Amino acid sequence: MEIDMAKARVPADSADSNVVPFRQRTGIPAYAAGVAPFDPFNPAHVEAWNALFQLGWSEARFRDKERRERANHTGMEVVR
Repeated sequence: MEIDMAKARVPADSADSNVVPFRQRTGIPAYAAGVAPFDPFNPAHVEAWNALFQLGWSEARFRDKERRERANHTGMEVVR
């Protein structure tokens, strides 16, 4: 039996539990409490920024490689 999900009725309480609320901006974005503002003349700030950039770049590269490997994988793999 096939169900057309576009026409299926979902109870209101069930639908509300699947909604992810987004916080509304309450004003100008600001640093979190205790976070020092970025200082381009502070070597520690520049190194931290570069480390975050490298982490994002390597994560994106890994994600792309993983996607290619999964697309080429034809069987199921069991890991024990």
